[in-house]
Formats: sequence, structure tokens, C-alpha cells
Amino acid sequence: IKMIKVFGYVKTATNEPVVATKVKYCISPYPQTLGLVSYSRSFVELLTNEDGYFEVELAPQLQVTFIIPATGFQVTGILPDTGEIAVTHLGMQY
Repeated sequence: IKMIKVFGYVKTATNEPVVATKVKYCISPYPQTLGLVSYSRSFVELLTNEDGYFEVELAPQLQVTFIIPATGFQVTGILPDTGEIAVTHLGMQY
């Protein structure tokens, strides 16, 4: 399976990077099955780097929810078949 990169930046209102902040994601609704693999709804936590950047690779066509607790940001969307997607574009049609 060719994985899809989901990425984003967490920044302050003055465009400063938010370093080492939590970004949570889960596969939703659960469980989802893709081929012979079943995904649960457990949340996984990432941390932003020194630029406020994060990324994760996930299987295509999964419905995922991303939450950034520090900012109140939350989005749910379906990953595309190929390529990569910014977390801010997840809820949009493509």
C-alpha cells in the first residue's frame, strides 16, 4: 500500500511556531478495515518540531480525525488515494 503523508504547522496568531505541542489523530469511525488490516479508534499523539511542523503517513482512503488541543483545531476527512494532504485540507472536497 502506498502511504499518504498528512502534514501541518502549528503556529501562534503572530505566526511563531508552537514547539513540542501535541497533535492527536485517530481513525474514525472505528473500526475501519482496509484489505486485511483493521484500524481501531485509539488516538495517537505526535509532537511538533522546532518549526511547529508535524507529519504522519497513513493508508489511503481512511477517514481520520486530527485534533490540536492547544489551539482547539479539529478536522475530520477522508485521505486521498495518492500523494499528500495538508491537515487543513482534510475536510475539503478533492
